[in-house]
Formats: sequence, structure tokens, C-alpha cells
Amino acid sequence: MFNHLRVHDLARIAQSELNRVADLLTRRTGHRYQIAEEIPLAIVMRQGAQTDARTIRAQAEAFLKEEVFKLCQLFAEEHLDAALEKIAEVSVVIDEVHGGPVADRLFRPEARPVIAIVGERFLADRYAEAVPEVEWCLATTGDQLFDLLAARPVECVLLDLALPLPDRAEYPTMDAAFQDVSAALSGDTTYGAFDHSPPAARRFAPGQHLLERLHARAPEIPVFLLAASGTAAPAGPGTVDDELLRACVRAGGARGVIRASLGGPGQADGAAARDALRAEILDTANALRLERLATDLARQAQAVLFDTAPALGEGDRQLRIRCRNFRLVRAVQSADASALLLDHGLEVNPRGRPQPCRPDRVQ
Repeated sequence: MFNHLRVHDLARIAQSELNRVADLLTRRTGHRYQIAEEIPLAIVMRQGAQTDARTIRAQAEAFLKEEVFKLCQLFAEEHLDAALEKIAEVSVVIDEVHGGPVADRLFRPEARPVIAIVGERFLADRYAEAVPEVEWCLATTGDQLFDLLAARPVECVLLDLALPLPDRAEYPTMDAAFQDVSAALSGDTTYGAFDHSPPAARRFAPGQHLLERLHARAPEIPVFLLAASGTAAPAGPGTVDDELLRACVRAGGARGVIRASLGGPGQADGAAARDALRAEILDTANALRLERLATDLARQAQAVLFDTAPALGEGDRQLRIRCRNFRLVRAVQSADASALLLDHGLEVNPRGRPQPCRPDRVQ
């Protein structure tokens, strides 16, 4: 329960609290609330990357209440009730025009995410076809992966524990592999004889060793294990057992597991499986991008501030609260306490604590 929460985890907490407060306000005033998906992230980044869940929950709770209070201040007392009765819906959105470059950096990245995949070539081709928004980089061996990581930065690494065997023939497509009758069948009964191979199968030893090397040499790079999902397609022989996946995650070498199936041409739900994979990959890449951005801002002791501007439209029935003028400011830290006290005219002792005021100096 004391694990450090990442940016996307805090954004989910803010989203849940915003929805709760919106439901309470709807019951009280009758207004419907629509909150853009970027607003929880904006609240988190406003507090800085070093914040915690309790602070985010409190700030998200106060956000909508403060906006309603500021709206009421814009009307004269005799016009307030009539103005609120006209409003049917309240939407909180990001101002696309006046958001600023900081908003573009947060919510609209221009560069495609780069993900390295370690596994079979045909698997990488299928992933590239299913998720074209990502720039995929293939590595079939550990040496190729480290050469790739040294040449360019990546968002994360997707690792198939069943790495390609060094003495196995490479095929451009699955059809070419099935048509080749010259290759001898594998005698690895531990790997292929069961629906879920045991964790100690020699087939997974190179993948586990590569995971250990990657965690030792580049611990800052997130690694996700690839696992076939049984919901979209039946798992074939040699599927990685859940026990092995949990062991790799608990050991600290892997960040998590990507559970999705690419489906198949003969499956009715193949398109749904590919859509699920695409959504999971893009959500993971975006979460890692925000995590890296939050780390950079924390290293520079910066936070994100923004202003809100209400606007009425559609015959005064819809109120739009536009978040605009996103900018970077210095984040207040514990080391800044002495400077803040001095700015307010208070004396500070050598330890940085407030100096008690003497009675003869009381005004």
C-alpha cells in the first residue's frame, strides 16, 4: 500500500474523485457534468510529480467546487438564481486555441512512441500491422536489443520469454513456415506437450536470462512481458504459464504483462482482439511518456499551472469551463520554507524554523 504511485495512477484517482463530486453536484443542482479526459492529468501535473494520492484526491474534490463558486461570483446576487436555472450542462475542457505549448506537450505529442519488441519476426510484423501509431523496432537476440538501446531511446521493451532459437530457420510469413517440411520437429516435450509450459522449461531460460541482464544494465527502461490472452483466442501449446509471468514481475525485472491476442483470420472476434491490443499498447506508451515527463519536471523542480475561463453557449444552456494558459512554474518544496517565511516578514532561526516573536515586539 506504500508503493509510489505513478502519474497515470494518480490521474485515475483524480478522475474517480471528479466523477464522485460531479454526481453530488448533479443531485444538488440538477446540472449534468462532462469532464474531458485530460483534466485529471492537468490536476496531477499542477501539484508536481512528488505529490501523493491524498493530496490529489483533495485537490480533485475542491476543483469543481471552486469552479462553481467562481462562477457564482460572476453574477449579481439578484441574477444568480435565474442564471443557474438556465444552465443544463457543465463541461470542463482544454482550450484548444489558448492552451499554449505546455498543453501541447502534455496532451498532444507530435512524435510517435518507439517500442522495442524482442521475439519472432512475424510477431513484430503482426504488432506493427495492428498498431501503426507506434514505431516498432525488432530484436531477435539480446545483443541486438542492447545495440538498439544504445543507438536510440525507446519508450519500453516488449519481451517474449520464448525467444527465437539460434539454430531455427527464419521465415518471412507463417505460410512459408508451414510449407517447409525440411525442418525437423522439436523434441522439447516440456515446452510443447502441455497447454501451459512449466516455468522451469529450458525454452524460457534465454528469455529470463535476457530479462535479468536488461534489468541489471538498464533498470530505467520499462520491460513488459508478452502473454497470449485466452479471451480472444485459445492459447496454443507452449503458452507461458501465469506462474512464470508473476515470478518475473515480482523479481523486479518486468514492469508488467501485456495480455492481448492478435486474433486470427478465421476468428470472428479477430478485429476486436486487435483493437484491444492497440488500446493497451497506446495506453501503456502514453502512461510511460507522462511518467518520463513528470520525472523531468521533478528534476527541474517545476509544476504546471493553468487558468480557467467560463463561457456560456447554446442559448445559455451549456457552460464550458475552459482550461487555458498552461505554463511551467517553480514547484514549492520543503527547502523553500525559509524563503517563504522571510517573504512574509517572519524571522527564521539558523535551523530554518520560525523564530518566536518576543512580546515587546508585538505591534
